[in-house]
Amino acid sequence: MQATACLNVDQMAEFHNGALPLQEHFLAVQHLAECLECRAASAAMGPKKQAQQLTGCGAEDTVPETPRMPERVGPYRILRLIGRGGMGAVYEARHTKLDRVVALKILPSPMTIDREYQERFDREARVIAKLNHPNVVRATDAGDADGISYLALELLDGVDIARLVRSVGRLPVPDAIEIALQVAQGLAHLHEHGIVHRDVKPSNLMLTADGDVKILDLGLALTSEATGRPNGRLTGITYLGTHDYMAPEQWVDPTTVTAKVDCYGLGCVVFQMLSGHSPLVSPKMSPRAKMKAHLEQPVPSIRDRWDVPGALAELVNRMLAKDPERRPTSAEIAFELTALRGAAHLTRLLERSRLAPAVGFSDGDPTHEAPQLPDDSSRKPGADSPAPPRLQSAGWRSSLRWFLAGLLTTLVLVAAVWGLARRFDL
Repeated sequence: MQATACLNVDQMAEFHNGALPLQEHFLAVQHLAECLECRAASAAMGPKKQAQQLTGCGAEDTVPETPRMPERVGPYRILRLIGRGGMGAVYEARHTKLDRVVALKILPSPMTIDREYQERFDREARVIAKLNHPNVVRATDAGDADGISYLALELLDGVDIARLVRSVGRLPVPDAIEIALQVAQGLAHLHEHGIVHRDVKPSNLMLTADGDVKILDLGLALTSEATGRPNGRLTGITYLGTHDYMAPEQWVDPTTVTAKVDCYGLGCVVFQMLSGHSPLVSPKMSPRAKMKAHLEQPVPSIRDRWDVPGALAELVNRMLAKDPERRPTSAEIAFELTALRGAAHLTRLLERSRLAPAVGFSDGDPTHEAPQLPDDSSRKPGADSPAPPRLQSAGWRSSLRWFLAGLLTTLVLVAAVWGLARRFDL
């Protein structure tokens, strides 16, 4: 499924000229990584060198001359590629002296000439260095070597929440609550240090093999000392974030964002974990339509899923309030989720996701619900339908079947008792 709609001629020209806003540029990079037709059109529009410079930071096959995987970066020996995106690549690497394996995030040398990318990369390193919390990814090292900037992070064994939902569909309620609670605790730690993540979404949250949830990718984080600077894209003046999870105030005036935008993003994630799809947007909506939905559309009720507690549904509604003043803080969210905590099985959920095929959405392009695997917590009437309207219909039909089966069983028992009574003249 493509990250965005195909680029028209004007958008392609703006992309080649570097005139697209940063967020739209990243979406274009993601799309070009997946769409052969647009890649061919992009290559035909301008010099090969220009196409390489603009799209080479995308997926491995964005352009034929994608830079080769380096053998070494500073004191690290590269083992394998983990992932690649608009801000560079992440490799599994081993520190040659300490014999420690890490996730090494690098900013390729062609991108280091762009001050904006370099500042975002450096800022992420500084932000992570301030943090020490079990629900926030931990940095172990940072530096520059041969024109390449790198950031060493703890290597996590697990799966991000986007892939988790893509694999198993709607999550059991206790598991969704536990994941949301750990994220809220991590966000509260960020907010206590004056840091706003600004891009809370499923793919930036990872469930590890130990059952811990980690907040990833602080490249868009906004620190309290940066807020209100009159210039620069790094201070919140640009529309930064992912369209499906951006709070209304991020669309209206990014200079006014507070920690409440992270609470809104978490509300979207919780809704998605419980329903299998984002609360307000659909895959074919344009960025403008998504903006209008976040600004104006009422949030659908999560209570269409029968097993969602009323207190959880009410909390999600408050997290997704249009007015940030009506949203709870991350600490308040963590407190309320603690009261709703149940018997979660996150390690079992992780194993289910590894056994299931990955279908459905990627961030910025939500899905219809993925198929459910058998699970005792979800095998009840109406729990296996893909969307709220069908959920209600399926629940009604299932209830009717149970009623008719019970009625038939009762009639059989009455007939049997009556027969025995007549036989023995009782």
